[in-house]
Order: sequence, then structure tokens, then C-alpha cells
Amino acid sequence: LEDGLTRNNIPYRVVGGIKFYERKEIKDILAYLRLVVNNQDSLALSRVVNTPTRGIGATSLKKLENVASSQNCSLFEAIDMILANIDEYKSLRLSAKIKTGLAHFMDLIHEISAIELELQQGKSQYTPSYCFERVLEESGYLEALKAEKSYEAKARIEHLEELLNGIQQFERDYPKASLLDFLESVTLNANRDADEDRAEVSLMTVHSSKGLEYPYVFVMGTEETLFPSFKSLETGDMAVEEERRLFYVAMTRAMKRLYICFAQTRMLWGSLKYNGPSRFIHEIPDDYFLWYQYRKEDDTSSSSTAQYSNGVEYHYDDDFDQSPRFEKSSALPSSNVSEPETQFSRGAKVNHRVYGDGVVIESDGYGEKEKVLIRFEEGSVKRFMVKMAPLSHI
Repeated sequence: LEDGLTRNNIPYRVVGGIKFYERKEIKDILAYLRLVVNNQDSLALSRVVNTPTRGIGATSLKKLENVASSQNCSLFEAIDMILANIDEYKSLRLSAKIKTGLAHFMDLIHEISAIELELQQGKSQYTPSYCFERVLEESGYLEALKAEKSYEAKARIEHLEELLNGIQQFERDYPKASLLDFLESVTLNANRDADEDRAEVSLMTVHSSKGLEYPYVFVMGTEETLFPSFKSLETGDMAVEEERRLFYVAMTRAMKRLYICFAQTRMLWGSLKYNGPSRFIHEIPDDYFLWYQYRKEDDTSSSSTAQYSNGVEYHYDDDFDQSPRFEKSSALPSSNVSEPETQFSRGAKVNHRVYGDGVVIESDGYGEKEKVLIRFEEGSVKRFMVKMAPLSHI
């Protein structure tokens, strides 16, 4: 949403939160990528050379900066020089841990920089998202967050996954893009400050919206497993009922017009998901809403069909219309559409001939294409193609 608003030069603010590109973890990884693109960026290097910790504190960093200053070179070049001639710089008294950490750090940046150079020349088989994932994994940044095992660390990981989704979307929009291209688009977006005289779009969670009202409200992501969330669907009816109340809160923030939106497909954690519209949409009386499909300008088709993970096909026959005149569409299927049955529904207790007893935590597809995600008693989580797996009900 933030990227879309910025690309269209629409000012916005995040109510009760931090803008995406202002989050610490996003700034950290973007600093890594800026260093990959431009090794002379000493500011980016200073930010990440000890992130995650490599034993390079403020004192050690100051020593490295002094060498760079005395040799009239960048900090990156100074570190390269020190590592290549370590005996000549014994006076710096760098510990073995620092030397090892610096060597690993520099090797990583050199390697990804070489890939990025090929990307810019159109010669690389790799992609910007590949570079991002390599940096995230081999820098130790992701591992350090996982080791924290805190709610905050989990949220930071989710933000980084969303950044990956953003890079992958950029690649789809610009197939020949390099990391430099992506970073330039991010920098351009970050430098567009909102004009104080212009109205802003307010972005917020449903919880943050309580007590507020706006002429026009867009409720985004009204899809199964998102709103209501997967966690609520796993927990039971009481949790879903609480999200139903939240959905009502979101709807009643609108004074003039309410837009309830869902994506036909959504990139989540590196996978394309077909969630289907939220059950809450079906609960709105037919007389109170109109149904539209947004279609890109280059899409000349007059109708389309979407197959969602709940097995129901949704047919759309009407085009999105921005004028105030709308025609009622019968495209929204009734909530009593019969759905194909799965062999192993979510929550089913099963036995696997090799891994033992477990519980189905996710079921996708039907018939020969049915796949299940199972959490076994010993704690492991594994995905199987039902057709091939030795599974049985308990």
C-alpha cells in the first residue's frame, strides 16, 4: 500500500505506527544492499559492519575509520587493505574474532557486488531477490532475529519477508531490473515528503481506527486466513466472532462510502496464495453492496474466473467503474455454494506411517491435487501430497 501510494504521488501517514521504510530492520538490510551497489558508501558500512554483532564495537570502528582517513580512501577500501596486509596493521590490535567477522563480511559484500554488476550489465542469471536472500541469510541477520525468539523479532522477520515480496513484485514489473534500480525506486519514494497543504491518506490497523471516522474508507485484505486470520480460524468460533466484531468496527468508520477489497492472488512469504474472499463479505445483506472487479488497462477480457483455495470458482462479469453510477452485479456467489470435500481437513488427526501421529494445520486443493501441512507430535512440521503420502485418519 505504501509503495502504491508513493508511486502515484499520494501523500500518506501511518497512524499509530512507523512507515515501512523507516523500520530498523528495513533500514539495516537496505544499508547492506546499498553497500553492495556502492562499496564507497561508508555510512551504510558503518551501520551494518557490526549488525548483527561481530565484535566490532565503536572503538574498533574508530580504528578502521582512522586508517581510511590516513590513507585517503573509503572505509571499505581500508578494511580490504587491512585484511590483505594484516601483519602491517598489528598496531590496531584487532582480535581474532574481529578479523574473522570482517573477513566473512567483506567476502559476502564482494561476492554479491559481483552478481549485482552482472545484473546491471544484463549478464546475470540471478535476480535482485536472490541477492537480498543471500545477504539476509549469510550476514547472520536472519539467524540473529530467529535466536531472539521474541514477539518483536518475529514481527521484524515478517517485515523482512514483506520486503522480499516487494522486491519480487518489482522484478515482475521490471524483468531486467538490478538491485540499483530497486534501491533508486525506494530512495525516490522515501524522499517524497508530503505537502502539508495536501490531504493525506491515513493508514492504520482496525484497532487503531476505533473512535475515528472518515468520509471514505478502504478495508484491505478481506480474505480468508487474513481477515479472519489463520490463527483465529485455528482457535475456533469465539476467535472468529471477535474478528467479526472488528470487521464491523472497520466498516462503520466510513461516513460516505466504504470499499471492501480483497486480492485474487497474494504473495505471502514467497508463495502465491489464492485465499478467496472473507466469509464476512458473504454475511453482508445483498441490498447493501455492489460488486466490482478492478482490471488493468491492458486487460481486454470481459470476464474472468478465479479458483480459490476453498475450492470455489468465482466468476466476474463486470468491469471496475470509477463513475458514481454503478450497476448491481450478481457476481458474488451465495455463501451456500457446495464445496468439494477434502480427504484431510484442517484440524484432522492423522497418522503417517513414518512420522507417526499428527494434526493437519493446513489443507490445500482437492482430489489428486490435495496437499496438507501436518504438525507431528515430536514437533516437526511437514507438507505432503495426499495422493503419495501414507496417511490415514485417527
